Amino acid sequence: MVKDLGQRIAVWEAGAAERGVALRAVSIAEVVFDPRTVLKCQFGCPAWGRRWTCGADAWGPDRLIPLLSAYANVLILNSTDLEAVTAEALAIERAATVSGFPFALAVAVTLCSTCGACTYPDGACRKSDELRPESAMAGIHTLETLRRLGIETQSEAGWLRTSYVFLD
Repeated sequence: MVKDLGQRIAVWEAGAAERGVALRAVSIAEVVFDPRTVLKCQFGCPAWGRRWTCGADAWGPDRLIPLLSAYANVLILNSTDLEAVTAEALAIERAATVSGFPFALAVAVTLCSTCGACTYPDGACRKSDELRPESAMAGIHTLETLRRLGIETQSEAGWLRTSYVFLD
């Protein structure tokens, strides 16, 4: 299957817009990585150590920044609706995977908060097929990335929720 990224992005962007999610394609160089993001997780988030994606057992920036930096393109998805942006990122990842982008990977913000009470660490994740790296744990400095791209992080509807789909 031939990869036509521009055409695929146009299709994904239109579909996302129909579901209230904004999508913007950027090069990997436009994503700001900073390993200090994990400090905000560890010393500012009540989910630290209570979810599969957040804690000392989860992959952190030291492992994820080098892997994510190897990608060429990133789709940045934004919405004030957390569930919509998470679902859209996962749907695009799956569509990209079968469209010639086998390493497509969604990286989400607060993905686990859509699940409710977490089974960590005693039971298996109830949504293991949707489990993806947490953006702050991956070393993505979302606020700085969005600022540099001129994307407002807050509106009358609330704070923007951001997820990413890495493509190569």
